[in-house]
Amino acid sequence: MTPRQLRIRSFRVVIIATTLCYGLGGFAQSPFMLDATYRTEITQRTVNSIALLDDGSLLAAGLIRFPGDEYDRGSARILTDGSGDLSFPANVASVKITPWLDRYYAQFGATVRRLLPNGLFDPDFSNMNADPLFQTTGGQDFHAFPDGRVVVSGDHNLYDTVRGFVGVYNWVWFTNTGRLDTTRIHRQANFPTGRFTALPNGQFICHGQGSSFDGQAVDKLFKLNADGSVDTSFQSGVYWGVVFGYLPLSDGRVYVGGRYQCSQWGSDTLALARFLPDGTLDPAFQPPVLGAGALDPITGLIITSTTQLGPNKLLVTGRFQTVNGQSRRGVCLLDSTGAVLDAFNNAGVGDYVHMGISYGSVASALVDTTNNHLYLCGPFNGYSDGTTNDPTQRFVTRLHLGDIMTGTAGGHEEQAAGIGLRIHPNPSGGQFILTVGGPLMKDARMIVHDMTGRAVHRSRMEAYMNGGGHAFSLDVPAGLYRVTVQYDGGKHSATLVVE
Repeated sequence: MTPRQLRIRSFRVVIIATTLCYGLGGFAQSPFMLDATYRTEITQRTVNSIALLDDGSLLAAGLIRFPGDEYDRGSARILTDGSGDLSFPANVASVKITPWLDRYYAQFGATVRRLLPNGLFDPDFSNMNADPLFQTTGGQDFHAFPDGRVVVSGDHNLYDTVRGFVGVYNWVWFTNTGRLDTTRIHRQANFPTGRFTALPNGQFICHGQGSSFDGQAVDKLFKLNADGSVDTSFQSGVYWGVVFGYLPLSDGRVYVGGRYQCSQWGSDTLALARFLPDGTLDPAFQPPVLGAGALDPITGLIITSTTQLGPNKLLVTGRFQTVNGQSRRGVCLLDSTGAVLDAFNNAGVGDYVHMGISYGSVASALVDTTNNHLYLCGPFNGYSDGTTNDPTQRFVTRLHLGDIMTGTAGGHEEQAAGIGLRIHPNPSGGQFILTVGGPLMKDARMIVHDMTGRAVHRSRMEAYMNGGGHAFSLDVPAGLYRVTVQYDGGKHSATLVVE
């Protein structure tokens, strides 16, 4: 694999936590302090997802207006000073942006496009609706594979008469050029399939509002095999609600965030739970209880994303003002048992009212691993870190990561050793290039450990000179990993983020 532009990028939900310093003279700021020097010019309505571009600007997806706009932009480019680039096209994204190698995949409306590093359309990935065998009626979610293939959920019309795929399909495969994949089996359901994510073993966990997928009875939360067939061994008992985000773990467990009801939990509504590989609720995790506070309860209390922040920290975002009775407005830090941690105490976003409905929430989070900033985006007006209250923060706000201890040395260890070890892109979907600036290395070996210390990958590397790069593809779940290169005479380590 030939590396394109080499860089360390930010990522949308997975957070790298290291001990870092900010400010003049190396003054270390407390975690999650508001960066009051940053604010956007967005006037309405919501930002669903953001990604960091090469020049430090943000690519944003949602329903966005800048001063003077008379229409909603599905996508926007937010410059480094928070102002909007009014020349940027409004139709490259609107729902979800996922980094992929040095590029992005983005959902705009019901279809998916691949974007160049500058956020514009990649001409090598065609408009899905330009394929005569495909016409969408409603896209819900997508997953981009390391080789660029894509699978999409929702409701879609297929016209592949040669292979017999004609009618409405709810699980559809595409090639890495944006054309219908005629080598795979597309799947039908009695409902539009919704949000889903890939699991470490190649399976998928999915949400939908129906009762049958590919001819098999399923709950509202169900699992598919790698080929899209139903895994009948997974029985979740979820019978009502919506799911907005997942966090798979390396041992097969998975956090599921949203607003739903499960027969294993009685009639109470769940916002976040941890499921075992067979669909049983994990009794070691106590689901948090959300409170509306001053929010209008009409739009519900929801967890929209869950991020593993080190071995025992979960960053959750959503629409809430209290968690387990403690003040947390749209963002909260939990431990792996579900207990609320001290971070974000009496902090969070202010309310945003649109057409008489109050929304005030955080849709998703992104970390700038280079500058150690945490971005939060969503429909909100104002942000308080518990000390500084800034009512001019709107729709995207930036926090300092501060000193987040994870039990690993992170980037400092590499910089102190002066070895120039780089992983790029970082974060990634599991495909990356490892570059080491140092002496000729013989009999080099790479070992990857997860945050529990378990080795999840081992491989040998050919000897290479300074600046030489090696391409790797790891099939591991989203999370934080330690990459160690061992060779005769020493070893070097770096932190890898897989989203």
